[in-house]
Amino acid sequence: MEEALGAVADARQVFERWTGWRLGAAAWESYADFELRNGEVGHARAIY
Repeated sequence: MEEALGAVADARQVFERWTGWRLGAAAWESYADFELRNGEVGHARAIY
């Protein structure tokens, strides 16, 4: 929802909390895809 509203920083916080639950690779891939959608290539690379 935050991403759809343009609140990228808030959406990033949600992803960071979500991946902190030690989820599988799909969660991390989703987070990296979010960063790419928002033009944050460096953030996406750091996730991988």
